[in-house]
Amino acid sequence: MAGPDVNPRELAEDQEALRKSLIKNVGVEGVEFKDIVCLSHFTMNIRMVDKFGEGRGFVTGDAGHVHSPTGGQGMNSGIQDSFNLGWKLALVAKGIAPRSLLDTYTEERIPVIAEMLNETTKILTKATNSNFGEDTWGRDGTLLQLGVNYRWSSIVVDEQGAEGAEDGTHITAYGNLDGKLKAGDRAPDAPGLVQHKPASRATIRLFDLFNPAHHTVLLFSTSGGNEHAEVVQSLARYPEGTIQFVIVTRMGSTQSGMEGEGVDFVVEDGAGSASAAYGAAVAQGCSIAIIRPDGVVGAFVTGTQGVHRYFKGILLERAAFAAA
Repeated sequence: MAGPDVNPRELAEDQEALRKSLIKNVGVEGVEFKDIVCLSHFTMNIRMVDKFGEGRGFVTGDAGHVHSPTGGQGMNSGIQDSFNLGWKLALVAKGIAPRSLLDTYTEERIPVIAEMLNETTKILTKATNSNFGEDTWGRDGTLLQLGVNYRWSSIVVDEQGAEGAEDGTHITAYGNLDGKLKAGDRAPDAPGLVQHKPASRATIRLFDLFNPAHHTVLLFSTSGGNEHAEVVQSLARYPEGTIQFVIVTRMGSTQSGMEGEGVDFVVEDGAGSASAAYGAAVAQGCSIAIIRPDGVVGAFVTGTQGVHRYFKGILLERAAFAAA
């Protein structure tokens, strides 16, 4: 029980006082509470670690942060912790990524969890200091967690100019729903894509292509020419099986010459949804989007130099990998 006129510690020690308080707060006549079998005083715990990893040890979920039941953010936050760590740990364990990649787990998740604790504590304070009107349970879209982002992360690359990555001076890690897609944001879906390679003419969506075992490089073809060849060549520098390459063509455009080696998928933006989701970045000249295994936009870049700038912090090149 909680509320402006409730003392949980006293009620936990006095069953008769608890019955009276329950009857008063239920607000329904004729309700009777008999023997209360189990009674205890529950104390809210709100805390978090100051880093999520040290040496060979890492924590995720409830091992790293605890918040009040208000908001219902625990399970999804723990899953996000694990996913953020998991893909990085897999690459490092395979010896194909620098050890420094693991440091970004703390860098990216600490601001998110800190803001989550602030948001859920605000709801707790509101609930325990009010008379439980409709406004007590009001929520905005923040707690849907669709705005959780890593825009400030050191491994995020955004070449959208003034619209690009943030410098970390003002971090809104939990609720960036400003309508501007930036590197570090959750990668949006795009349904209604027509698959041309592998040849099937099937209707798929970007979420069918994103893969927790790979990075996905999206090239939004603007000319229908041979612009993909340079990207194929640049991706060949990285360990096999770590990156899949997808070309997204405009609705009704030709896919001729795009079926060569190094291109995993060619899809046509049959419903215009890919353009709607990613078109603002493409208009800024960033025709290449790199989607991380955890479904986050790792980079928006204008060309292969930007591709290498991003992967420099993520993957060892084949030459270095072979030498190791």
